Parts: sequence; structure tokens; C-alpha cells
Amino acid sequence: MHEKELVHSNITPNSIFIDEDGFLKICDLSKVESQGIKNEVSGLRECVNFMAPEYFKEERLVPGSDIWSIGCIMHTAMSGSITFPGEDVEEIQENVVS
Repeated sequence: MHEKELVHSNITPNSIFIDEDGFLKICDLSKVESQGIKNEVSGLRECVNFMAPEYFKEERLVPGSDIWSIGCIMHTAMSGSITFPGEDVEEIQENVVS
């Protein structure tokens, strides 16, 4: 997907699976967008706890935005705690961006 200059832009725990060979598989491609489009946070994605800084800064989305989300999901899965917790979207945003 990234090789075709596309960004998933909404990776959450519900959109990834590990296949029988241990490979990460991404589903729910309904929000796939062209790489580099300007992101608008006004339509907040499914789960802000896994959003890359670009989402909050309303910067252009890049493949690294998806990789960030996967890293946050993996951290949560392995540690049992949210990577950037917060009481509300504003607090989560501050924790992610700082």
C-alpha cells in the first residue's frame, strides 16, 4: 500500500490481524487516502489513542503515520497500557505532540 503512495490513515486494533505465518495484515481499507494529503482532525478517526502527531497537527499524512499507529497498537498489546493516555482528546493530543 505504501509503495503505491497510499496511506491507510485509520489503523486501530480492529483493523489489524496477524496471519498464521506471523505477518501483519491490515483490513478496513475504507479510509485509504493518497499519501501527502492534508489531514483534517475535524472528522476524528475511530480511536485517538493510536493517532500519529500528524493527525493532531493537521499535517500531511505519510506512511510513517500508519507505522506510528501500528507501534502504538503493538505497545498497548504488549504492555497492557495505552502509549499516550489522557482524560480527553486535548490531553491525548498534548501527550502525543510533546
